[in-house]
Amino acid sequence: MTSFMISVRKKGDDGKMAATPRYLVLDDAGAPAEISMSAWRRAVLGAFPQTNAQGLPKGDLLFYVHGFNVSFAHSCSGDVDNIAKLKAQGWDGVYASFDWPSLGLVAGYYGDRSNARASANALIDTALAMFVSMQQPDCEASVSVMAHSMGAFVVRQAFSWAYQDTKINNKAWSISQLIFVAGDVATGSLSEDQAGGRWLDKYVGRTTCYSNRFDSVLKISDIKNGEPTPRAGRVGLPDDAPASFCNVDCSDLFKSLHFSLGEELDPATPHTFYFDRTEFWQDAVLTLEGGIDREAIPSRIADPTSTISSRFLLETQPMLAADYAAALKLAQLGK
Repeated sequence: MTSFMISVRKKGDDGKMAATPRYLVLDDAGAPAEISMSAWRRAVLGAFPQTNAQGLPKGDLLFYVHGFNVSFAHSCSGDVDNIAKLKAQGWDGVYASFDWPSLGLVAGYYGDRSNARASANALIDTALAMFVSMQQPDCEASVSVMAHSMGAFVVRQAFSWAYQDTKINNKAWSISQLIFVAGDVATGSLSEDQAGGRWLDKYVGRTTCYSNRFDSVLKISDIKNGEPTPRAGRVGLPDDAPASFCNVDCSDLFKSLHFSLGEELDPATPHTFYFDRTEFWQDAVLTLEGGIDREAIPSRIADPTSTISSRFLLETQPMLAADYAAALKLAQLGK
């Protein structure tokens, strides 16, 4: 499956911003080819599986933003892997990604954080502005965003600043679904009275955060940030997050798994395990389809320890194939 990427990383230097973005088309193996911005936009629009009566794209576009410590090569191979996992669960949309200059080194946290701030502006200029321009009144294309780790910080900053940008706000726009996986953002920043919570609530139909209380990378992130600011990807959403937000706690799933000694010693394991689990991808695809209310998605249960609605636990076993197929059909019909 052909996929698409906008890279603001300097070619050949994983840790530096490029002077101008590169617009890339990735083949089935993840090999990139650079094309012009206008050709890239035409290719994305042409990749939608259907058009409506007006000849405009009809279907789903998922925009993925990677996290900390990801090289360009890893970004490309990660896209291929994500697409395979999405397709295995019946998702048939268009996949694009935003590649920002993460150093690809564990020791590069501070450099990545600085690049993430700069990349938030680039995300507005290169991606959000383009996809907002796609949203014509008769267009039936639905745009969603998934971000992992520090990619959630990039997205939160971009949405928090987007209201100031006339290129975007000269017309009404919205994102259907926003998914944070192990989000490296302060949980308090997602309160309804904070910029992150307020502006995500304004521009996003539903925000879903997947968290894991065993995430040792985000514990380290707390320390590196120099202040006691628990991360949403570790402890979940604050109690006063906007009503459009929901949290899916994956701690029980992680605790139920059996890892090799090497995996157990690797702090990245609890931070990235989601992407290897069918349970996560089933829940994510049902979320992206958007046709089932968050309270009724069958791959999760209500958190019995929470008195707040929209707080869930991810099931510790995948759904049976027939049950999942029925749920997926309902999610697609309910759009």
